[in-house]
Amino acid sequence: SYISRCVVCDTIFKMVVVHSMNNEIPDCPEGFVTAASPNRFIPSAVTSQEWVGYSFWEVSLDNYAIGVITDQPASCLLYYSPTAVAECDVEGCKLKSSDQKSSWMMDSTKSPNEEREN
Repeated sequence: SYISRCVVCDTIFKMVVVHSMNNEIPDCPEGFVTAASPNRFIPSAVTSQEWVGYSFWEVSLDNYAIGVITDQPASCLLYYSPTAVAECDVEGCKLKSSDQKSSWMMDSTKSPNEEREN
C-alpha cells in the first residue's frame, strides 16, 4: 500500500508514463488514453485490459543492478513482486529470490518512520 502506482498513456504520436507517487492510479494527461495492457493475450486473474501498475525502479542480483528510465513504459509493471527476475529453462520459469532485491517508487506522503514500520 506504500508503492507508487502508474499508468501508461498513449496517443497516435506518443506514449507516456504517469507515476502518482502515492497508492492511487493516476489519470492520463488531456488528449491521452490508457494504453492497452502489454499482456492482454495472456490469461490472468487481472481483468483489466488497461496498462496500469506499480512504479518500478530497479532490481539487483549478484552485485549487479538493472534499472529502468522512469519515463519509459518498462517502469510501470503490471504486478508487484519483491523478486522481479525469473530464471527459465526447458522445464519452465521460476522467480529467483536468493539475494535479489527490487526497488520501487514509494508513496511520497508517507514519512520514513511509517515506511519502516510497514
